[in-house]
Amino acid sequence: MATEMNTYYFRFNETQRFYFELGSNFIANHGVLSLRTSYAANEGITYTGKQIGNLNIIDMDVSPGDYALTIHQHADSQNYCGMYSLRGILNLYSTEAQ
Repeated sequence: MATEMNTYYFRFNETQRFYFELGSNFIANHGVLSLRTSYAANEGITYTGKQIGNLNIIDMDVSPGDYALTIHQHADSQNYCGMYSLRGILNLYSTEAQ
């Protein structure tokens, strides 16, 4: 069962490299990132982060528009923990292409 913990909203006027990682050292519960191409809950396309060890990562180029980044907690047991580290980097695509 997944619990939505927090949502962050972004609006980009230019294409961006979107890199966010969510980490936890707890084995029983995992945090998962999802990036939605719309602010509305049931609209747009949703991308789910890739799990690499204790990190859940979204690394992609996104076009101009509105985005919602949501942290989900997936519980495998009755022990819940909300201690995660979240790190993000946003770079203009035009500065990387040069």
